[in-house]
Amino acid sequence: SRAGPHFEPTACSTPTGGIPVMVWPLLPLVVEGLLWPSLAAAAAFAALLCACGCSPAAWLLGAAVTLLAAGLLCRARRAALGPWTLPGGCCSREEYAERAKAAALAAKQPGPLRMFKGTTSNTFRPQQIAAREEAQNRLDLSGFVHVLEVNVEELWCDIEASATFDTFVSETLPLGVVPLVVPELRTITVGGAVVGIGMESGSFRYGFFHEGLLEADILLASGEVITVGPKGEHAELFQAIPNTLGAFGYLLRLRLRVRRSQPFVCFEKVWCKSPEALIEGLGSACGQEDLDFVDGVALGEHGGMVLTAKFVSNVPEGTAAKTYGFWPQFYPSLVHEGVEYLSTLDYLWRWDADWFWCTQIFPGLTWFIVRWLCGPELLRSDIYKAFNDAVIKVTGPLGLNRDE
Repeated sequence: SRAGPHFEPTACSTPTGGIPVMVWPLLPLVVEGLLWPSLAAAAAFAALLCACGCSPAAWLLGAAVTLLAAGLLCRARRAALGPWTLPGGCCSREEYAERAKAAALAAKQPGPLRMFKGTTSNTFRPQQIAAREEAQNRLDLSGFVHVLEVNVEELWCDIEASATFDTFVSETLPLGVVPLVVPELRTITVGGAVVGIGMESGSFRYGFFHEGLLEADILLASGEVITVGPKGEHAELFQAIPNTLGAFGYLLRLRLRVRRSQPFVCFEKVWCKSPEALIEGLGSACGQEDLDFVDGVALGEHGGMVLTAKFVSNVPEGTAAKTYGFWPQFYPSLVHEGVEYLSTLDYLWRWDADWFWCTQIFPGLTWFIVRWLCGPELLRSDIYKAFNDAVIKVTGPLGLNRDE
């Protein structure tokens, strides 16, 4: 590959307002809910060493070893159980109908309701964390996480609205199709991408994610479940759904267009030496008929990279497919031009393992040894979001998180 301009990425501010807290072993302990018991165990061990007449250095070492051991146990547990958020899989239409009936009945209960979808929210507003937890009456939609049907002839998929894109891709890619547009993070929900807008590198050809919507089942405030589409009695509601954040009702089922795919992509990074050249390069790439994905990353006043990819059936002989995620990280590679081959799955989730480049806010998470200790089960956007939310609960009241 050809080297582009070398410069150090600008470090983001930490969620603790600059306090240098090493992410290991805090990340696994917080995620597994064992931080306070582990701290208590470390303090007890340090007190025992103190009672035995050991030096203060031994107390600190004993406490540190206790925390590290607890972190390793959490890491082993997560490796055995798998990722925190697993794909939902498939279910029958009869099972979906039963869930829809139960949700409609719950919606008819008196008083305000707040949706509970069971997956990690990708919002970044601390006040929403408290609001989610304080909500007394929850409309539980956490069971609507399955794919109902994938039609590879007519190129559409019926999927429940609280299903993640991880689920969507897991059930379609093995059949040789993928969603028209796949947002960058695994646990974004398909319903959220419709009512909250979703776009990614397929958008240069297919537009926003919701533009692939063919029909939807929507739960109204009255408790009625209706099917809406571009024609018919509820056509206006269908057109109004995108970017409404659930104001008109909650989506239960979506029928979405899919497109044919291949097992691999040929991925190219082209350096543009100014912001103007970057915009021009993106425009040129969007006009190329053979490309399946186009996006770009601005790297400052230096310019940026135009990133393009196209489906291929296999990797050329003598060439190995590149794998980003655990190691190497994807975003640091964006200062180097070149052509690479990735599996389609790795391409779609190329940003997820580092939450774009937000792992910079967690000290140590750009180091190989720390990433090795975390493992792929913890190097995921849903884990970072849960960890960040937990940190905000502590730092927010202390006034250390004003810019979050």
